Amino acid sequence: MRRKILLYNMLCLLFVVYCHAQQDTAVASADSVSIAHSNLHLAADSQAIDNSETVDLMIQANAINLQDSIREAVFAELIKNAENARQQQEFKQQLIELQIEDSTRRIKKQLLIDSLKQTAIGAPVLLKQDTLYFIYTNIGSISAKERAELHSEKIYNTAKVFSLKTDSLSIVEGFSTSDIVYDNTVLASVTENDALWMNTTRDSLAIRHIDKIVNAIAVYQHRTGIWNTLRIIGLCLLVFIGQFAVFKGIAYLFNHVIRRKIIRNKKKLFKGWTVRDYEIVNESRQLRLFVGLVNIIKYLAYIILFYLTIPMLFYIFPPTQKIAMVLFGWILNLLSSVGRSFVDFFPNMIRIIIILIVLRYLMKFLRYLANEIESKRLVIRGFYPDWAKATLNLLRIIIYAITFVMIFQLLPWSGSPIFQGVSVFLGLLISLGSTSVISNLMAGMVITYMRPFIQGDRIRIGETYGDVFEKTPFVVRILTPKNEVITVPNATVLSANVINYSSKTNDAKGPGVVIYTTITMGYETPWAQVHNLLIEAALKTPYIHHKPTPFVLQTALNNSSISYQINAYTKEARKIPLIYSELYKNIQDTFRDHNVELVTPEYQALRDGNKITIPPRYDAPKAKHK
Repeated sequence: MRRKILLYNMLCLLFVVYCHAQQDTAVASADSVSIAHSNLHLAADSQAIDNSETVDLMIQANAINLQDSIREAVFAELIKNAENARQQQEFKQQLIELQIEDSTRRIKKQLLIDSLKQTAIGAPVLLKQDTLYFIYTNIGSISAKERAELHSEKIYNTAKVFSLKTDSLSIVEGFSTSDIVYDNTVLASVTENDALWMNTTRDSLAIRHIDKIVNAIAVYQHRTGIWNTLRIIGLCLLVFIGQFAVFKGIAYLFNHVIRRKIIRNKKKLFKGWTVRDYEIVNESRQLRLFVGLVNIIKYLAYIILFYLTIPMLFYIFPPTQKIAMVLFGWILNLLSSVGRSFVDFFPNMIRIIIILIVLRYLMKFLRYLANEIESKRLVIRGFYPDWAKATLNLLRIIIYAITFVMIFQLLPWSGSPIFQGVSVFLGLLISLGSTSVISNLMAGMVITYMRPFIQGDRIRIGETYGDVFEKTPFVVRILTPKNEVITVPNATVLSANVINYSSKTNDAKGPGVVIYTTITMGYETPWAQVHNLLIEAALKTPYIHHKPTPFVLQTALNNSSISYQINAYTKEARKIPLIYSELYKNIQDTFRDHNVELVTPEYQALRDGNKITIPPRYDAPKAKHK
């Protein structure tokens, strides 16, 4: 008996020494693993935990666990065979200390594994595209990635067996692994480290793996079975037949129903587009435009149908179902984005509609006021009728500008950099390229409210003489007596002297406009005689008023002659060229009738003898004139 006790004590001593040595090695390895774990995020390949120190630590920890189990068995035997109660109590105390040490070691190992889980990336075990589970630990020199690839290959080869029954998979417990077996072939192995990594027991983890493998094989065989293949073929044929039928239906709807109905009712539907009696688009062209629009809608329907058919076909085949979901996702994302944008824009759209409605009725009211003022049915003191349209145009520009600013900020994407860049670019173009346009526009406004003339007046601007034919915000068009239309920019009109012949002739109470011309006579002719002859000639001229009576002004006493200016009133501004022509003729005839020459002393000094300028037979012309 003593020999047995001595033998047990020697074994315990040997195991204690060996365990202490292993603990020192484990501590050193743990330090190495801690250093390696702190630098783990700097490693290039982090697909799995392939660190050699971690592998050594787990191997040593497994050895220590095995040694602890042997030591517990030895202490249990020593306690059983103890000679006395004191010795039995000592052996029990040593066993308790051993169990506490073993529990502490397990906790440290679990904490280390938990810290490694935070940065570890497992190697997936796959069956086609389906992920079954992940492997994080190695077995000897076989890495986790190699183990995952080996498991995937064996599971895939087993799944291809047509006569496979999923209940024929079993778990075989080994000394250090739990193997998942089918037909004497090991498909996967679960180690203690795998179970420890997943914080479970080895047999529980093996049961979880076999459940996932069985379900994945069942799904795979369902997808690749003969009935599933026939179902896929049938669905593809159904999609093609449905697509063909829908294509035919769309073609029949657009080509035979809508097109024929449009052509049959073209006289009722299409009457052309006219703006102020100008036909922009006639009936036949409008019909062609509408038919072209219908064809565009038809082709868009074809494109949408074709786009929907492709993901439907992709979804039928399991390998391309992800592509189908991506294509469907594009459509759903687009529709969802459009829907969200519409919902977000809906309040602003209501505001824009209200602004446009208010704008419409405001412009109608202003247009009504302008027409009433222009037609003189509404009289506002100090506001002339010809200001009505100009003021309406000015208010229209201001109101449209304010409306544009109010609506622009309510539009979607109005705050985007693209919109802002385009706005700045357009503003720069307008500011650089429209200086003359703006100057003419401003001049037109000034001219309108200065009222130097109105449409229809006979005016003279520089060398341009005629009637005001048209007034626009930028130019004035003048119709000359020669039936020529001359365009004068408003800026030129504003900077030039404008003579208005019609402003006084249109005044019913006034005497009219004064026309005048100047002749020169020598000092030998009495001024009273010249006055009387000029007034007599003026009174003979058509369209010249007798009251007020024409009058003569002597405008200059020259070296050898006197300048006489005849002035007469008329209200026929448009006949002024004719009046001048008749006045000139009457002056000639009147002076000849009274034997007075219309020559200057310079001419008299140069002529031959005493020959006068009056024709020798002036009676005939005089009688003809009368």
